[in-house]
Amino acid sequence: MHGLVISARCDIAQKKSKTILCLPVLTLEDWINSVGSQEVLAQGSKAVIKNVSEILARYGLPIDSFTIYGYENCLNVLDRKKINAADRQRIEVLRAFIESGKIVKSAKSFKDAHNKILETILKNTRADCHFLERIHVDCDPTGYVVDFTQPITLYRDVIDELSMGLDKFYYDRDKDFKYGAISLDEIDSGEIISILNSPFVEHLLQRFTHYYSRIGTKDISDNDLNNLKVKHEIA
Repeated sequence: MHGLVISARCDIAQKKSKTILCLPVLTLEDWINSVGSQEVLAQGSKAVIKNVSEILARYGLPIDSFTIYGYENCLNVLDRKKINAADRQRIEVLRAFIESGKIVKSAKSFKDAHNKILETILKNTRADCHFLERIHVDCDPTGYVVDFTQPITLYRDVIDELSMGLDKFYYDRDKDFKYGAISLDEIDSGEIISILNSPFVEHLLQRFTHYYSRIGTKDISDNDLNNLKVKHEIA
């Protein structure tokens, strides 16, 4: 995993603080497989459950038939009730979700949820993260997601060692204290690989600050909302 240092450069240069603040940076693929997949499942499952429930209702079975009787038993009952081929195919496609709650990538509701979430990432309209096309200048646009939700604190002098390259020997020597927030395997090393230039760094910091400075307010009352709609909506 990569990390992005967001502490003020002047504080780092003049060594004003003992610690620095970093944000985790995941590849777009890793983010989709972790955070994104959870949201796809949450958003897509509602439509899938509705679809399965409608099929069951057409054959006089309760909504929770698969949960109660199991997939095979319920499907046997549907076969005895002469389920049509199209409905049976829909059920078979969704078997992984019905049995264990897994995402079915071929199901329209999950595909729609996936593509909608991906679009919010690529257009930087999510409040909890920031998208970067690349973190190496001369590479293809892999896609990276800067996670605002899990800031990491590092000791100030770790940055000095990272600027020169943190090797396995020094990491192992103090990994339970100074380098506790860094993970290095046998063939890994810690190093600074790039700098996010202006105005992109200011844009990221503005969005990060906004995420933590949001203010919750009470929604407009239903009565006021309805009155305004009646007055201004076009029938």
